[in-house]
Amino acid sequence: MFTSSFNPLCAPPDFVRSSLMALTLSTIPQELQIEILSNLDALSLSCCMSTCRSINETIWSSSHLIYIIQLHLDGLKDIETSSLGCAGRLNQLLLRRHAWGSTSPKLCAKLISLPDCVTYDLIDGVFASTDGFTLEMASLPTGTEELGTVTEMKLAGLLIWGLTLDPSQDVLVFLEDGASALPHSGPRKILVHIRSMSTHEIHPLASLSPFELYIHSDHVQVRTNIPFNIFLHLADNLLVLRFNIESRERDLPARVIMWDWTTSEVILDSAAATDPVLAALDCHNLGLLDSKSFFVTSPLNSGAIHLYRLVRPSNGESPCVPVHRAALQLPPLISTAKPFRIFTKSGPIQAHAPFNSPFVTNDEDRIHVFKPVYNSSQRTFPLSFNMFIPQRVFTKYMSLGSLENQGGPALNIPWKQWGPLNTCIIHPPGIFQLDKQCRYIRGQRIAFTGPGFEWDLEERKTCSSKLVVMLDFSIVGVLSARRTLPSSLSPMNHPGKLIPLCTIKASEVPLFEDDVEGALPCVYSVWDPEANVTTDNKCLIHPDGVINLLEVAKQGYVYIYSFAVSD
Repeated sequence: MFTSSFNPLCAPPDFVRSSLMALTLSTIPQELQIEILSNLDALSLSCCMSTCRSINETIWSSSHLIYIIQLHLDGLKDIETSSLGCAGRLNQLLLRRHAWGSTSPKLCAKLISLPDCVTYDLIDGVFASTDGFTLEMASLPTGTEELGTVTEMKLAGLLIWGLTLDPSQDVLVFLEDGASALPHSGPRKILVHIRSMSTHEIHPLASLSPFELYIHSDHVQVRTNIPFNIFLHLADNLLVLRFNIESRERDLPARVIMWDWTTSEVILDSAAATDPVLAALDCHNLGLLDSKSFFVTSPLNSGAIHLYRLVRPSNGESPCVPVHRAALQLPPLISTAKPFRIFTKSGPIQAHAPFNSPFVTNDEDRIHVFKPVYNSSQRTFPLSFNMFIPQRVFTKYMSLGSLENQGGPALNIPWKQWGPLNTCIIHPPGIFQLDKQCRYIRGQRIAFTGPGFEWDLEERKTCSSKLVVMLDFSIVGVLSARRTLPSSLSPMNHPGKLIPLCTIKASEVPLFEDDVEGALPCVYSVWDPEANVTTDNKCLIHPDGVINLLEVAKQGYVYIYSFAVSD
């Protein structure tokens, strides 16, 4: 039960307002208390529980009120169309929480895959892969379901370069090489196909399929005839396609194209961008917040994260245009140092809730990963570190930029104003590598394989490169690690440990003007999978508390080791 000291969400102004409300409500019957309290958010309910014993008892007597609070602790939001009652939804939530706390491999499935896998993706538990000529899709195991039926899509005469999907929209997107013969010179034609996952036909909402575009021939590798670092990202009706370039002879920028696949409106083409930040895009430095906003990292000066909002002109007929709302500055550097590149990675964005799920990840709590890489005349090798930032930080400054600078310049926010309290920093970054082909980020949780953390070696006594590591930024994870959450609401048997506060000292690292630190709490869990799991596995996260280790064998098989709730 919550005590007067348990108040993880309450800020001082909210505390005062909620205290007055709690004292007022304490004089009326409990049924009316519950009806009134059901209109409050998790923050206000938490504050009320901390200030009045009778209101605390009232909230604990209502599964609906407890459900509101527990959703927030897990970074989720309710799906109002769910047929489950409040008690059933709360039970589902606690089962999901327990699944994330388990470390026992429950299922091991062998998925017959393609011998020469070009690319693969995982969204909402559906795994898709291609060898360039055939697409395969299968639902991965969950805590209650076995491996789903493998469906195959033969694409006669097509050469596939990349793919992405969104099961909540029944949409599959893949790229076809439009070149008719090899070798090919000059602009390279690419066809973007938008299909239905269930029927394999053109998606009924697609305005145009295939969508035709051209990229420079230098974006394509001569040896493999495949583009460099191709990447697709889907957010509702917004589709983003990125091509990088690795040419020593020509200094060409990457190509980033953003369009609405339901109307075929091109929203952004970096090849024609007039905004200096957008014109300098590369393959690794753009991330989507939702279908109406995105951010771009820039290595200019000390580096910054630029926030953009897609706004439709007042005439209502022209396509949306990106409007610069704010620039969040990274830690200031000394004169001899400069950013080389700022990588970024985030999890998938789904248009709708997963099938039969009573809740979905709250976009405000999604974690974005950044990896600034710096060069310095005082260092032989580049230096980098990992930054983990929740999306609510970007949403806040996006809104401030919209209110305070309508038609004016974007807000410029110094690092010390926004960064230290909203960022988790891990240095050195070797334990965690950004991998564009894996879905290892899911909402507030990140899973990957590696040796674990240096500060944990003494306790673990071993340093295995095949350990599974999970980072948890949810409130419930932090409270469980601090042992301040009731046992009935904690993860079952693996509460995790808090990552020590990391400070990059300016006196030890000749890059920054001042010490750099981040106070955002994070919990880590480390465990050793089964002995037959090899060291080069990829982590794929399913929303229902499942971490899938993927191993592509030489025979063309894909092995899936699922960590789910134990029996």
